[in-house]
Amino acid sequence: MALSKYERLEQAAYDQSIEIFTAALPERLRGLFYDDGNIRVITLSSAIRTAAERLVVLAEELGHHIVGGGNILFGNMSPYMRRRIELRARAYAYGILLPIAKLLPYLRRNEPYWDIAESFDLPQDFIEEAVEYYSNKGLIPYWGVWDEACGEWVMPDENWSA
Repeated sequence: MALSKYERLEQAAYDQSIEIFTAALPERLRGLFYDDGNIRVITLSSAIRTAAERLVVLAEELGHHIVGGGNILFGNMSPYMRRRIELRARAYAYGILLPIAKLLPYLRRNEPYWDIAESFDLPQDFIEEAVEYYSNKGLIPYWGVWDEACGEWVMPDENWSA
């Protein structure tokens, strides 16, 4: 039987000697990654309600290990650097859970975000944030405006109005 996305991420963590736990965390924290050189631990919040959110949090916390960046929990690090490390871990999660090559066909067909979320078994807010991230990186091409009458993307001219 094939492993689920969550099980594959769990296996990736275990293959890198990372233990995964679930525990009560402060309200604003959904997960934590800790690595002191001897022990590597991912802790997921027991308050996570859906499997989709659990998958996203595990991917992001695993991203902290993969992309590195230092210990943001206890290190003497500026808020700018902490945010940058968080964004890199989040980008890792976008890349493994919603690769741009798999997302583009949905965007090309002008699929609503909730439909994309359902197709990938991911939270809608994750889809929206991934699209924004990929757009900011210039990875989502501009196809123009969807024309319902002809059922295709058209480039607006100077006389076009919404």
